Amino acid sequence: MIRVVSLLDLIHFILVIWKLLRRFFLGGSSASGHVLTLRCVSTLRQATGRKFKGKTRMEEEDVFTCRIQYVNDADPFATTSSSYLEPMRPVTFNFRLHSLIGDQLTEVIRTLRAPHKVGDSALQVYKGLEGGGGEFHTYLDSDLTLADQPDELDLLKSDSYVFLIFRHY
Repeated sequence: MIRVVSLLDLIHFILVIWKLLRRFFLGGSSASGHVLTLRCVSTLRQATGRKFKGKTRMEEEDVFTCRIQYVNDADPFATTSSSYLEPMRPVTFNFRLHSLIGDQLTEVIRTLRAPHKVGDSALQVYKGLEGGGGEFHTYLDSDLTLADQPDELDLLKSDSYVFLIFRHY
């Protein structure tokens, strides 16, 4: 069965695909990329009448995208060790809300390329200040999920200068 699509729908579909490809190749915000992907998937479903493999809205709500960095403070008395944040620009990471944080630490280490080990490190909430510097807040409990820690999750969602620091404890 052939479905007739109006010229306006076709133009909208082409523009959505163009924006998606442009974001993919030129980079951009991951949060707006998810919205654009969802719109593209729904447009594909409308235009073709078939299901398209992609993330559903439920899968999008089960993931929290957050910026992360690490501090190499294994030996606080070493002259090469300092408490500056690495890498210089925070890396975005998709945390699964309903999975234990301890189970996701190996992926965090791999993403950051950090020198830490899973057994002796933790995630800490960090609020950066606009003029530079920042304050360290509470540690996340690695035996719980991110959804089980609503105070820390609300703090992470509250401000764009709030992100997670991966460090030794």
